[in-house]
Amino acid sequence: MMVGRLMKNIKTLIIIFALLNLSSCTKNTDKPPVEVLGAYEWTITTEDDKPKFDHSKKDYNVAPFTPGNGLGWILHIRSNMDSIEFSNVIHLPAEGAWPEKSDLIISKDKKNALAKRTMRNKGYIYGIWRIAEGDPKGDYSVDVYINNKHIKSFHYIVK
Repeated sequence: MMVGRLMKNIKTLIIIFALLNLSSCTKNTDKPPVEVLGAYEWTITTEDDKPKFDHSKKDYNVAPFTPGNGLGWILHIRSNMDSIEFSNVIHLPAEGAWPEKSDLIISKDKKNALAKRTMRNKGYIYGIWRIAEGDPKGDYSVDVYINNKHIKSFHYIVK
């Protein structure tokens, strides 16, 4: 009786051990995590065709409507990956003026654009969107995704 119960327990342990080993042998297709340590947004004004970053402004997320001005963001990250694949989607308040030839994926209503990027891991990733002639004034936002997971939204005003 005691030997029968012991053999049953040993068989159960063997099955559990085998399942644990099998689960550790399966290939993990998930990418390593990316930890976001900080997030910053800014606007870029262009004077004499040279970008100017003004970090002293209180309204750092407000950009004058001038073609060439830009909306920027940066994420300070920590990851053990050599490179970081990410995408960012910009949302405009109305139809935008998009380049005819680009790697952007433009929505049918021309209010949104998706950019997919890969950057070497230097502890940060960033994106810059430039204002073009024909873009609307108003509220803009940018959503950033890493490994298809929404990480951060940035908000801007173009006036």
